[in-house]
Amino acid sequence: MKPHCALDQQTFFDGHLFCLRNNYFTYDDTLYSQMTGLAMGSPLSAINADFAADELFIAIMNKFNNDVRNLMRKYVDDWLLIIKEHIANKLHQDLYSFEPLLKLKCLVDGGGVSMC
Repeated sequence: MKPHCALDQQTFFDGHLFCLRNNYFTYDDTLYSQMTGLAMGSPLSAINADFAADELFIAIMNKFNNDVRNLMRKYVDDWLLIIKEHIANKLHQDLYSFEPLLKLKCLVDGGGVSMC
């Protein structure tokens, strides 16, 4: 948290939790409350997505250090990984355990190499 923000962790999370729980929008003259995810268009959405992606990226680099460090790149909230297929299966499990609503796209070539 410290590299990204000067607030103490509890204040940061309290403020963000308030914002995330109070997202409303109208559609066809009906008021809705957003139940999950980040509100599209909210200035906090990009910041929160970056924080989460950074933490997840670092955790994956640490866990799969020797297998992916040189073959993993991140640009804002997009990732490119070129990894062996057996590592891709374990990586999918780890990513979905972090957040079951994550959506991943992976390509597997004939040589057993996955590109996620």
